[in-house]
Amino acid sequence: MAAAAVLGLGLFRPEVARPGNLQVSPVLIELSPQTPTALLSLRNDSPDRIRYEVQARSWRQSPQGEMVLDPTSDVIFFPALLTLGPGEQRNVRVGTAAGVTQGEVERSYRIFVEELPPAVKPADATKVRVLTRVGIPVFLEPPMPAPRPEVTGMALAGEKLSFRIRNGGNVRAKPLAVRIVARSDHGEILSDQGIDVWYVLARSERLLDVLLAKERCAEARTVAVEVTLEGGSIRGELPAPRGVCAR
Repeated sequence: MAAAAVLGLGLFRPEVARPGNLQVSPVLIELSPQTPTALLSLRNDSPDRIRYEVQARSWRQSPQGEMVLDPTSDVIFFPALLTLGPGEQRNVRVGTAAGVTQGEVERSYRIFVEELPPAVKPADATKVRVLTRVGIPVFLEPPMPAPRPEVTGMALAGEKLSFRIRNGGNVRAKPLAVRIVARSDHGEILSDQGIDVWYVLARSERLLDVLLAKERCAEARTVAVEVTLEGGSIRGELPAPRGVCAR
């Protein structure tokens, strides 16, 4: 039996990621006519000889942030199958297929590097082996990038705040921090909650529901969503005359 460990890379954008015994660099690939190809470096830090398979998928998001992956021939790579000995490192060349050009909206893909089961059955057949599967974001950028994120659709229902982070621009938006801040009528901060939000892809939106902190919620008269992004920030605010926890 084998369990697949899936790691979504790019949240903190380290230069090198180490899921299990596989070292991967970089964790984000950006392609353009000026940079039509990139090298993805893989290193096996385990004491075993391991086989890997490389695949590409187009990538879009549901409003809840779930990845929707579809087969694609837009992204090409070589090699598709490789075996790495202990401590061995190899590069996979990644690029776009012939005829794939920049569009007005950024295209998003993911390259997956998946560990394959051993070719030879291990001596201890009862041992559970966890297979690593790593996803690398790949973006084909438009010629004139123009992000346009906004906070919209804020609504309160008891202790639950609902809102959307909508990206009407033609490139991805990447929140670095999202804070939910409740304030009194004097501007005093009564609660300050942080939530994690990953990419909001071009022409997409994220629908988010947050349970607000109960402490002093009856005193709060406004609740704000404050989003720090790469290159700026956005904000939305909702009045709550009866308190943010009122039903």
